[in-house]
Amino acid sequence: LSRNSPGLSRSPSLAGKEQRRRRQPATPAQLGEPGHALSGLQPAKGLGRRAHPEPGGRCRTMVINQNPADRCPSRFGKRRAVAGTPSVTTVQTSAYGAEQIICSRATRDLIIERGAQDWQSEFERFPRLFQNSESIPGLTWPTMTFETEMTLYLGKLEVKLMHVGPGHTHGDTVAWLPSEKTLFSGDLVEYNAGIYTGDAQLEEWPTTLEALRALKPVALVPGRGPALKSAADCNLAFDFTQNFVRSLLAAAREAVKAGKDLTQTYRETKAKLDPVYGSFPIYEHCMPFDVARAFDEASGIKHPRIWTAERDMEMWTSIGG
Repeated sequence: LSRNSPGLSRSPSLAGKEQRRRRQPATPAQLGEPGHALSGLQPAKGLGRRAHPEPGGRCRTMVINQNPADRCPSRFGKRRAVAGTPSVTTVQTSAYGAEQIICSRATRDLIIERGAQDWQSEFERFPRLFQNSESIPGLTWPTMTFETEMTLYLGKLEVKLMHVGPGHTHGDTVAWLPSEKTLFSGDLVEYNAGIYTGDAQLEEWPTTLEALRALKPVALVPGRGPALKSAADCNLAFDFTQNFVRSLLAAAREAVKAGKDLTQTYRETKAKLDPVYGSFPIYEHCMPFDVARAFDEASGIKHPRIWTAERDMEMWTSIGG
């Protein structure tokens, strides 16, 4: 559930309609608090740093998913039925009935720092995404975390969960299947789609992408865009994301150096990027958040600021949206 969900408009006119149907704010207790077993690697029921098949060769199932919470129970039920396995491991997802929820420690730090604010912002701005909000038990806290790498075994299939560096956020996790040379990149890699960078570490992102490129994948599932089925196409996706991030930050730096404000920076940056990226899905939706983050980073704000409904509206006012 995020402001970079496809097809969502953040315009003030829509916000007004949404806010008129605003529900009661969630309490801290409803949002949940971290438990005692959330830090470090906390093995449970045999699933530790290396998780092996269950007795009799029955494999665990790993789900990498970010569907809205009200859809998760049915989807997880279907996945269990297809897999025929008694346990589900999820990676960075809103998980119902999952045995383990795994993320990088950096992601857990972000949940602590801004999870409640971001959840509340989305809850207030887009109540249509929370039609079954009473079914949401609060923030999804990990049961296990890792620093840079963790290995799971799904039967004989080796899966490496890796935090290779900051990019789309400070805590991005990818899943790498060495034997298949297949990469599940999440939003670190996007292809032929708008790229959301509102919480990004823009300067470091291209370097992180080079670390992924060095894996030499022959198949890649990006955060958005088609699944890529050749090494050449994987490289095109790396290039697509790198070029956008570099162009965005370069345009913002040029504007800030010239003393431009956010409104001027937005207009000038968008004019530069529109000819190349303007036709791609959700580009228009993402750009206000993208330029706002690039403007901050170019102004010396290294750590992304927390998005709230109030900050959203301030941004729309600044860019004349």
